[in-house]
Amino acid sequence: MSKENVALFVRMTAEKRDLSKKASGAPTTAGWISLGKDVGLTFGEGDVVGFVQEITGKTVNEQNAISEFLAAMTSDALSDADLDQVSAGTVSTGGLPIAYSSALSKSMVRAGYVPPGGISGATYNYPPDPVPKSTSTGFQGGGGISM
Repeated sequence: MSKENVALFVRMTAEKRDLSKKASGAPTTAGWISLGKDVGLTFGEGDVVGFVQEITGKTVNEQNAISEFLAAMTSDALSDADLDQVSAGTVSTGGLPIAYSSALSKSMVRAGYVPPGGISGATYNYPPDPVPKSTSTGFQGGGGISM
């Protein structure tokens, strides 16, 4: 269990649309821990709280860590310098993807973590996506199509 795994999970939510949707639909510490396990990352409540405190500079607990993190890291309030470089991100809830602002990358670098998108174009090989369960398309006759 580690804060590094939480940082990796955050990077994954920033870079993988399906995981981002799931994470925004489960905006609790327990929800993120469960999703982390689904993608092969193990971390606990203390790791999430510690990571969020490092990144946001706020004192948080298990109940408010994710909401405080999302509020701080998806704010659309950017400096003039930020506006010259990037588009603002916003909090998306209800299963829509999370769109992080440039504040996340800056905060992660300051805390010693690799931000979403890596540094200098470096890439990271994330744990493989879970294999989806086989489903049928429902076509009848002629053998149908299975996925």
